Amino acid sequence: MGLTLKIATIVIIYGAVSFFNVDGVNHRTCTFIPCAHATNSQVAGYRIGFTAPFNKVFLDKPRNFNGKMIEKTSISMAKNEYEATQMVIFPERDVKSVSISVTDLMQKKTGSIISKKDIEINLVGYVYLKWPEVGKSRSGWHPDPLLPNHKIDLEKNVLRPVLITVKTTDKTKPGLYSGKIQIKAQGKNTKLIPFNVKVWNFELPKVSKFKSSSLLGWGKTRGPWPVKFGYNWPKWEEQKDRFLDIAELGFKNRLPPVVFLANGLRSSNWKEQGSTDYGFPTHDRSKDRSTGIISRKFNPRRTDELIDYMLSKGANHFVIAVTSDIYKYPDLAEEREKLLLEYLKDYTSHLRKRGLLDKTYVYNVDEPWGEAVVNAKKIYKLIKKEIGEDVKIMQNTNQNNGKILATFLDHFDAIDINLGFYDITKSDSYRKKHPEKFKDFWWNVNVWPRDRPNLFIEYPLVDARIIGPMSYKFNVNGFEYWDLFVSRGIIGYKPLAHDEFKIGWRINKGSLDGTLIYPADGYKVFSSLRFESLRDGIEDIEFLYLLEEHNPNHALLDVPIVQNIKQYSESQDEILNYREKIGELLNEVANRKR
Repeated sequence: MGLTLKIATIVIIYGAVSFFNVDGVNHRTCTFIPCAHATNSQVAGYRIGFTAPFNKVFLDKPRNFNGKMIEKTSISMAKNEYEATQMVIFPERDVKSVSISVTDLMQKKTGSIISKKDIEINLVGYVYLKWPEVGKSRSGWHPDPLLPNHKIDLEKNVLRPVLITVKTTDKTKPGLYSGKIQIKAQGKNTKLIPFNVKVWNFELPKVSKFKSSSLLGWGKTRGPWPVKFGYNWPKWEEQKDRFLDIAELGFKNRLPPVVFLANGLRSSNWKEQGSTDYGFPTHDRSKDRSTGIISRKFNPRRTDELIDYMLSKGANHFVIAVTSDIYKYPDLAEEREKLLLEYLKDYTSHLRKRGLLDKTYVYNVDEPWGEAVVNAKKIYKLIKKEIGEDVKIMQNTNQNNGKILATFLDHFDAIDINLGFYDITKSDSYRKKHPEKFKDFWWNVNVWPRDRPNLFIEYPLVDARIIGPMSYKFNVNGFEYWDLFVSRGIIGYKPLAHDEFKIGWRINKGSLDGTLIYPADGYKVFSSLRFESLRDGIEDIEFLYLLEEHNPNHALLDVPIVQNIKQYSESQDEILNYREKIGELLNEVANRKR
């Protein structure tokens, strides 16, 4: 995109390839494959390269390595952050039983360490895209699943990417830490690769300013592990444990499933049938066998347990209800309205006592069209009148026209639109004209429209990373993604084995839209390159917020790596260098305050 930023320190140098032999003897610069083999690399049977964590390295050519074969790697990061480097192993022959590990990272002067327990090693797996969602996109094997570290066998000419992620906390001392990445093959000496981590003297807040959430529901504690594969139907404690395992990963990657985690409302319209009811986890629900009467009682203990969990993880919001169009079927409307209000009265009364209502939303009719728009506005008025003006209501719209925001004006507290329709909906114009009404402005991405940036498996990982800086550029307050796991469009689905390299799924149309996690044997869940790239971009927003606090007029706050919704840098160097420059500025500010 023509952007060049000169900085004092660079995270990882990517560009022209310099081959390095794994025994550390001879190295020389050349272009990426083909290249004359370094002498001692044939002894070990593989060479090592490093590239950006959001670079997709393909198995088939062109491999898209875009990195450097170097004898060391380094990253820079804030306190209370995750940051990664991607190591790529290039086998020149078959090599058996290769293990990868890291040492503690240590500051020489102070003796402070980053424990190897806080450094995660993930082998990158591949998933097969049979029919891309977008025509002429790349089909075949795409890197994405992040698998547990274990010994691997290398196959000649089959690249093996490895993501190495460092975690810091607010207690991590600033400064330069040094350690080693260790690679050992069967019968060979251990190869030690220098690994340096610079920790800046500022921290990302535990409670983020930016709001982000996914719509993963309780049903996803069952669906990924089907009974037909021998898995059990979970009871309450098992459901909770499974959901919290997923939530842990969601909070780590700054896209927590806080929409349904403490949400007991059941509201849907499906196949000409409408239903509104409520129960687990916020209420206990029972039915009298003799009379058929259903009773529902609010369960404050269980509800608070889930709320307190979210708050302990740094949640800055959560959703207490997601309602469908309760007026879609007129003969059912009165009963559905009654149940909705009963549920909200129970819940909001409890939240007011705890002083937490301002952290919550009611999510109104999802993506309404036609009569559903009228009914969504009716629901808004109903809740405000019967439950209270202090209840915040979020309205999502996926309409691609310039009138929908005007239609919903005065009928939402937060608006959530599709990122791809930002310009089409004339969002800038409405926000400038009605700044108070649009002060809580969110966006999302999903399968429609198919424009970039998006999280389709066939799109570059830069799309996930850029959503963060782009959100700051457009003064967007939150990001919502509709799910973390959807099996639709996956042919031959089953939970992953822990040692799978090429995943046995075949991806149909849909391109893993709505799927950022990979369920595995033993009720485990694995992360993905797309998920962690999205997290890194959201952490980039917090860098920008901190810079804004220091200097609200700084030129870097214009986010030069993003020109507009459709144009943004796809250069790994430019994006990382931009982040590095902000980090160095914030580090200087923090050091001056000491």
